[in-house]
Amino acid sequence: DLTLKHGWRTGAIIPELKSELTIMNTSEYIETMAWLQGLTGLLERMQVYRDAESQMLLRDWIRERQQMR
Repeated sequence: DLTLKHGWRTGAIIPELKSELTIMNTSEYIETMAWLQGLTGLLERMQVYRDAESQMLLRDWIRERQQMR
């Protein structure tokens, strides 16, 4: 029972969510989200490097992540 397991009180999808769910189920959205998560992980790991080349790469990745959002 979903009420007991998850605390859900309704099983209806409200109209406002229908379009959001449609978008979230597209392969383009799924791929974009996967790459955003990958970029975030790379950014976190690369922050320890202070050389010019690494910093330039970080800036490029930050720009790419901002454009994707």
